Amino acid sequence: MRFTRNRNDLSPFDAEARRFVDALVSGEPVTLEVIYERDMVEHRKIMAQIADVAKAIHADPQWLRAQLLFETGHFALLGELYGKTVVAVSSMSRHHMKDYELHAFWHDAVEVLRKKVLPQVRDAAERERLVAMLSQQGAPATG
Repeated sequence: MRFTRNRNDLSPFDAEARRFVDALVSGEPVTLEVIYERDMVEHRKIMAQIADVAKAIHADPQWLRAQLLFETGHFALLGELYGKTVVAVSSMSRHHMKDYELHAFWHDAVEVLRKKVLPQVRDAAERERLVAMLSQQGAPATG
């Protein structure tokens, strides 16, 4: 569902948005959630690279993503629960991470991948392919 922003309001852009507006009861309040703009090409590239490295070390991409977020300091220490330290790993979604934060994270994550994760890849040819892939960095972090 997409809307266009006019000078004074939002107007439906596509058919789904028009159906949504037509279904509203007059005067019914509508809450719109603002999400950060995201360079989806770069975001998909980062996710694909994480999945590629995870496959090479026989790990789940979600697990590796959480490990990278933890290693780069994108987590909150919540304290102790039943004698165990509890942390909450940050999200990479548009709701929580702006583009410049994603690029800064990825810059740090690539270093973690090179130093700690890629040495775990046993196949030398695969390791070299992943090193080359990670060397092709996208746009620099901007604010």
